[in-house]
Amino acid sequence: MHRNYKIGHKLVAAALLFSLCLQSCNGSSNQLVLQEKEQEIEGQQRLRQGARFGQPEDNQAIVVLETGHQEGEEKENLNDLPVLMPELWQHIFSYLDFEGILAARAVNTSFHELITGSKQIGLVGVENRTYPIIHTDCWVMNKEVNFINLTCTPETIPSFPFYQLMGQVKNLPKAFWPYLRSTSVHTLVLSNNYLRDEGASQLAQHLQGSRVHTLDLKRNQIGAAGAIQLAQHLQGSRVHTLVLSDNRIGDAGAIQLAQHLQGSRVHTLVLSKNIRIGAAGASELAKALPSTQVHTLYLSRNKIGAEGASQLAQHLQGSRVHTLYLSWNKIGAEGASQLAQHLQGSRVHTLKLRYNEIGAEGASQLAQHLKGSSVHTLDLCGNNIGAEGASQLAQHLQGSSVHTLYLCGNNIGDEGASQLAQHLQGSRVHTLDLGSNQIGAEGASQLAQHLPGSSVHTLDLGSNQIDAEGAIQLAQHLPGSRVHTLDLGYNQIGAAGASQLAQHLKESRVHTLVLKRNKIGDAGASQLAQHLQGTSVHTLDLSENLVGDAGASQLAQHLKGARVHTLVLERNKIGSATKQLLQKQYPHIKWNF
Repeated sequence: MHRNYKIGHKLVAAALLFSLCLQSCNGSSNQLVLQEKEQEIEGQQRLRQGARFGQPEDNQAIVVLETGHQEGEEKENLNDLPVLMPELWQHIFSYLDFEGILAARAVNTSFHELITGSKQIGLVGVENRTYPIIHTDCWVMNKEVNFINLTCTPETIPSFPFYQLMGQVKNLPKAFWPYLRSTSVHTLVLSNNYLRDEGASQLAQHLQGSRVHTLDLKRNQIGAAGAIQLAQHLQGSRVHTLVLSDNRIGDAGAIQLAQHLQGSRVHTLVLSKNIRIGAAGASELAKALPSTQVHTLYLSRNKIGAEGASQLAQHLQGSRVHTLYLSWNKIGAEGASQLAQHLQGSRVHTLKLRYNEIGAEGASQLAQHLKGSSVHTLDLCGNNIGAEGASQLAQHLQGSSVHTLYLCGNNIGDEGASQLAQHLQGSRVHTLDLGSNQIGAEGASQLAQHLPGSSVHTLDLGSNQIDAEGAIQLAQHLPGSRVHTLDLGYNQIGAAGASQLAQHLKESRVHTLVLKRNKIGDAGASQLAQHLQGTSVHTLDLSENLVGDAGASQLAQHLKGARVHTLVLERNKIGSATKQLLQKQYPHIKWNF
């Protein structure tokens, strides 16, 4: 029988790392710690003056720049460290993220050489590539590095952070492109960089052999020629997500782009808002997809129309596409109906059709043809479906696979909400978005009465006209239903409404409650918290509710004994001192200010 020593190795590695750090602190090598601490402070000051990675005000990473030693400083070598198996060194350093690596690097020069591959402290410039003895991907920081305000040049940028620590990079200047292959960069965002065709082609050549898998080139005035050359050079690269929205690719560019993606790893293709892509382009594009890896396709905000949508769907047969974005394409009722018919036999399970002038009749016909398809997520927001359309749509969803339904902004009203809920009984719909539908107190109450016989567990009623009375009546009818996530943001519920709403949640399954921007105030927040005792609510969103220091403190006090572990209080009137105090006094709560 083979035994797994993986856990044992990790325990040994952890113990060794701790003991080695203690050992290092006992010798002369700990001088480097003090020296690097001083240099670290200097480096941070330089970063604040402009030479920085990211922007502190955006909570982005500040990478401590490597700084030089003074001449004559004592240096050590690897002989000062115990001789260990390479596997153990690998285990030891695999525990550290980029911040831990920066700290460990400062322990002594031996650790510095192990981590950076160089005895020299403070190497700068892309020509001074570092070769760490220990290789691990976990050193790469999980934060975006934005070069927009970076004053470093290829000659002055710190070598170790550039080659080993950066993973997500934005606005990388062209001068750095030739060195991408040797870095750990996996996500490259170059939107709004005026690359045009020539720049797109040059960039693609440098992606060969790099680790970049996500490439965002939106709004770069890239035309057909640039898109084609880009796709050609993606052969052999690791890029799997390609964002080319808001460019000038057009029909010809889209068609040839798809053809050249054959043999590439691209599985997510974003061509939204390339307004020259019409019916012919969408159709021919789809023809080329069966030979590619593309499974997620964004074509929103183009000029595809009814004919283009129908032809596109026909050619998706045999492709891997399972997620399709076609919002803002003037598809209309007839186009939506034909589109749904041709999805039979395709792999499409997520269909986004926002703002396509589909109307009541189109929604009804669309739903009828979804039976037998794989579609489980349907987005029809902003299609002026109305009460009658919502009712018919729900009736025809019986027997379909649809479980997630987005109907925001469709003028459904009270009557439509009630009828919709009635017809959802027996369907698979468990997630329902009815935001911005002019639903009032009566509609919310009737809707809730019909929920116990449905599968709905997530209900979004944000931005309606439910007010305090409607919220209370809604909550009264929730017991017996499956609803566990309830969004009532932007409904003018007020302090009294929020308090009474919470009282009626005790017999319900609701564990996530969103009450964003409801004019709840300090008193309402305090009363609400008192009544959450005995409920299942563990996540509470009270953003934009005029809650101040006193209200936040009282809210936290009354939550003692409740199940709340996540509390969102963004954009309120809570001071920094109160925020810090609450986080210290109630560490079991995840605070989002």
